[in-house]
Amino acid sequence: MKPLVSVIIPVYNVEKYIEDCLLSIIRSSYKNIEILIIDDCSLDKGETIIKKYLQMDSRVKLLQNEKNKGVCYTRNKGLENASGKYVIFIDGDDFISESWIENLVKIIEEKSCSVVIGKSKNYRDGKIDDYKITDLKTSGYMKFEKMRLSKNGVIWNKIYDLNFLKKNSIFFSKEPLNYGEDLEFVYRVLSKADKIYYSEVGEYFYRCNRPFSLSRKTENEKRIKNLTQVLEKLLSFSKKNDKYNKKTLKKIGEDILIEHFEDPTIKIDMDLIRSVGRFLPEIYMLKKFRKKIKERMGLK
Repeated sequence: MKPLVSVIIPVYNVEKYIEDCLLSIIRSSYKNIEILIIDDCSLDKGETIIKKYLQMDSRVKLLQNEKNKGVCYTRNKGLENASGKYVIFIDGDDFISESWIENLVKIIEEKSCSVVIGKSKNYRDGKIDDYKITDLKTSGYMKFEKMRLSKNGVIWNKIYDLNFLKKNSIFFSKEPLNYGEDLEFVYRVLSKADKIYYSEVGEYFYRCNRPFSLSRKTENEKRIKNLTQVLEKLLSFSKKNDKYNKKTLKKIGEDILIEHFEDPTIKIDMDLIRSVGRFLPEIYMLKKFRKKIKERMGLK
């Protein structure tokens, strides 16, 4: 019998997208799955849609938080209730191809890996293009220390061995994070993995045009605060395990620095930033201006 795969879907106010997400999973060519939906006290009518699928498909299960706890707590609840050999995370506003799960299961079984990375696509206003990751160009084994975990520091383009996660006590941050929670989790996963494999199979469709409700000022403050927490956690983890991905640590420091230049009134820990690399402020000022120019010209 094919191994059971736990599909974890955290949802919060995704009424507009959740049906597309669920239909894509239910129609998957790989049938031995459990679909764990964890509702983080949504304020929309998404629960009505989810309950319709509860009645239609016995593989669908709904768990609900008693109060809004954030995505880290919600995903941990999914991991705690998962009973599959493998686990996949899908965001409630995204969707997958019919062969996504089947292809990833085939690879992780053949390669005996702790984690396998699959191919993803951007979905924007009905248009599809590649979710390009610098490191991932051809199928093959990857080395943690040499990987760039900026765009690859997401949880949803991967399949994980659940026993491996639990054996190494790898869960999401107990502190609520709005930014960087994926990267903090993935960094620890990949650093502990015996083997990491990338395969250009299947397709995960990442919806990248959802509107944000936070003001720019509030967004910057939360982003800097959360990225600082993530950097502190990963530095501590790396020192404890004597295993570093210096490119990623430096990139987080760079992101904090650029956000600071966007709004210098927001304080940052410069000693922490300097601990992960040598930064020339002028270079990052130029990056900020280039970003502004591209935005005004309508470029990505």
